[in-house]
Amino acid sequence: MRKYLISITFLISVVLTFTIIYQSESNSKNYVKGFNTSTKLPLNGISPILQGCTKSSDEVKCFTTFFNATIGKFPSKVLVNQLYLYREEVPTALQYCHDTALRIGYQAWGEYKNLTPILTFGTPVCASGFLHGVQEAIGLDSSVPASSLVPMVSQICEKITNNDFRDSNYRVCYHGIGHAVAKRVNLNYQAGIKYCNLLSNKIDNTDTFDQSYTKRELCAEGLTMRYSESIVNRVVLVKPGNTASNNIYANPYNQCSALTDKSLRYGCFEYTTRAFTHTPIDYLREGDLCNLYALNDEVPCYFGISRELAYTSTTDTIKNVSDYCARAKYEDAAFYCGSNAILNRVTIDNNANTPVLICNLLPKNALDERICSYVKEHLHLTVSENSRTITH
Repeated sequence: MRKYLISITFLISVVLTFTIIYQSESNSKNYVKGFNTSTKLPLNGISPILQGCTKSSDEVKCFTTFFNATIGKFPSKVLVNQLYLYREEVPTALQYCHDTALRIGYQAWGEYKNLTPILTFGTPVCASGFLHGVQEAIGLDSSVPASSLVPMVSQICEKITNNDFRDSNYRVCYHGIGHAVAKRVNLNYQAGIKYCNLLSNKIDNTDTFDQSYTKRELCAEGLTMRYSESIVNRVVLVKPGNTASNNIYANPYNQCSALTDKSLRYGCFEYTTRAFTHTPIDYLREGDLCNLYALNDEVPCYFGISRELAYTSTTDTIKNVSDYCARAKYEDAAFYCGSNAILNRVTIDNNANTPVLICNLLPKNALDERICSYVKEHLHLTVSENSRTITH
């Protein structure tokens, strides 16, 4: 009887704790004070509360509330493991977990100020969000000398041993060095590129499945991304009723088209688009803006849109992305838009057979055939069970 009562009490406590943490962030934070790290957030298993999020009708809200309540309250080593276990159970978490992983990475650097312990539990989970957080925190740390910045953040990429998305980690991690540099130079592109130029400009064939980018280029890409996001943040929103503009948003791409550096200009169009999609504006309007520019600008513009579209679609609805990409003024822009959307779905689904599934849904027109042939060739894919993935 005693054991039965204890079991009932434990069950009720689990239900109550899940209910409480799913409430407002402030209530969750109050509840967290009562957590016992060793029993509630174990290293070798997922928390029952977070486990409940995998079955929640609003998993994103549940996930976000859980980590808002626990980040800063528990060791980063425990938190990143919980994130990793959740990501294993919910592959689609890749669509929304990057920023959470970034915050845990910042916390890890604040706790240790030393890469050695961090690299013992560091993981490229959530598109390397955790590693990016560590890298950015190092970039902001004034105690790290300028001469040590690039070598230090490069260590993170060189010592990754976790096999989760290993093929894509190379690109994503060195991209993160650009984020660290952006933080260090306060988005001064010319100052930042000097840091990136310290990296190798040769393709490392032994360390990357996607053998298209050098470490220097990937660093510049990450730097450009943060620079482009700042452009979007500077766009002045036109208040309703203001007749100064027919659109409620100014056009941020005008600032990209004024750039003369080709690499920066390309990255500006791509990453401004990706940042722009996080504002309350519809994709059709964004495509209309992309169509205002010449081929060399429209390609990265649609390239950026395609990634965000892939993250908001599913494998079954990817045809809608294909139809959207076909609206591009230039066929090459439509081609890169469609192929990049499929490649990103591969990463989200963690399944290299995703292109086969998607391509079977698409109309057999010339553009879609070109897209599907490229994607399969890019992944060295025939029809196999191999689940190798690539991130773009």
